[in-house]
Amino acid sequence: MISAVAWVRKGIASQKPQIVQYTKEELEELGLQAQQELELAQKDYQENENNTETNEESIDDLIENGINEDEQKSSEFDDLAEFDMENYDNDEENVSDIDLLDQEQTGLSMFSNATSLLHINRGNGEEEEDPYIELDDGDNQSEIEELEIDARDNVLVVAKTEQEISNLEVYVYEGEMENLYVHHDIMLPSFPLCLEWVGHKVGKHNGEPGIGNYIAVGTFEPTIEIWNLDIVDVMLPDLVLGKQPSQKPKKKKKNQKVQSLDSHTDAIMSLSWNKNVMNILASSSADKTVRIWDLNNASCLKTYNHHSDKVQTVQWHPTQAPVMITGSYDKSVAVVDTRADENSILRFSVDSDVEGVCWDIHNENCFYTNLESGKVCYFDIRNGNNGLVYSIDAHSDSSCSSMDIHPTIKNCILTTGANDKTVKIWNTKNTENNVSLVVSRDLGVGKLFSGRFCPDSDFEISIGGDGGKLIVWDLSTNSGVTSSFNLAPKRKTKSKPITESLVLHFSIELLSLL
Repeated sequence: MISAVAWVRKGIASQKPQIVQYTKEELEELGLQAQQELELAQKDYQENENNTETNEESIDDLIENGINEDEQKSSEFDDLAEFDMENYDNDEENVSDIDLLDQEQTGLSMFSNATSLLHINRGNGEEEEDPYIELDDGDNQSEIEELEIDARDNVLVVAKTEQEISNLEVYVYEGEMENLYVHHDIMLPSFPLCLEWVGHKVGKHNGEPGIGNYIAVGTFEPTIEIWNLDIVDVMLPDLVLGKQPSQKPKKKKKNQKVQSLDSHTDAIMSLSWNKNVMNILASSSADKTVRIWDLNNASCLKTYNHHSDKVQTVQWHPTQAPVMITGSYDKSVAVVDTRADENSILRFSVDSDVEGVCWDIHNENCFYTNLESGKVCYFDIRNGNNGLVYSIDAHSDSSCSSMDIHPTIKNCILTTGANDKTVKIWNTKNTENNVSLVVSRDLGVGKLFSGRFCPDSDFEISIGGDGGKLIVWDLSTNSGVTSSFNLAPKRKTKSKPITESLVLHFSIELLSLL
């Protein structure tokens, strides 16, 4: 299942990604995290054991019905008796099991000797590298060459879950050859709900000049992880926003509010990076709040509580740095100026739960919102609370799971449907309830959850859904799209290689646009 997709623009990703090399302190942190997870798992197991009691009444019923309990158990386990499963891990000396909760006292850790595996102790207090362990076997150089990313290629980050295992898959899309492949992946601790590309350098590289290449991930956990996309085989995020509870929280009473000053308390539903103030990130959560984060010091600057239900989406204004828009399951959209108090928030009511919001980058006074009912509504904030301009029944009898606005073509939007499994391209030039559907397609990947235009092309869009397959759809061969927006079909010609100086010029130009 693909729950979210994010594009990275050409020339941003490092041409030669680094292979991670952890310090002793970082390895110890990994070991500590693993230790804590094991302890929590053991506690949960013990709680389940304590809560499990023998149902004597059901046993009595079985005996009364003529079924002997011992015979029943014997019949169930005869097939496994030959394997002696109760003692399968005991050696000849009958070594006892080690309690997981005693690992901290015994010093056991899955990473405790990671830094000493490559060394030999000669007995005089000095260590030297093991001559029989060859780190550079001749394949490293070819592996590094295979990891190189051409500056002409796009990178896509995909949030994917298969059989309860979640990870980020980092794809490379070679547009000229229409080739799509997985470059590397990153394991995640929980189901991912949203992604946001971040161009501000954080963590170890905070304060360094230039554009960063990071991805912020929101999951069912109350923390936000930010990962460096230019590092391969990474196991630790460069930055974590918020605090993970040290133990399993107690069950809350209905309507009971539990808030923290510096962290969300429920799943992260949406993220938005402020391209005008590059150290600022906004997050919305199922805890009904919106938080503003400073990426430089990983602190929460402000918390908003202007919605009465989970806040499904948040997005910063493309040109007005202090302004953001939020959408909630309380069936409202709010335009927030962070310089003012919450009493000045401009609100818009809709007839269904809000799935997403999107500022119209071609008209800074307007925005779209896609709804659970399948509608897409277009508002003009200059008209106040009655700012609805028009609406589209984009996906009848289906939630409009996502929408996007073309970055360069005016009046071109895409929508995806969850239940109807279709992606649609619309021409919104005619606003008098005469918006035209340009193309509709079922790509055969199941229910759709994410659709995004490529930021560097007039034609490519990315599609992901519960089928678990990423699709990049090239619209250049669709005559309806090219004629509706007066586009010339894309030429399948191979361009000249981009030199290092051209890449640097592009990065400087992009930074000025951001």
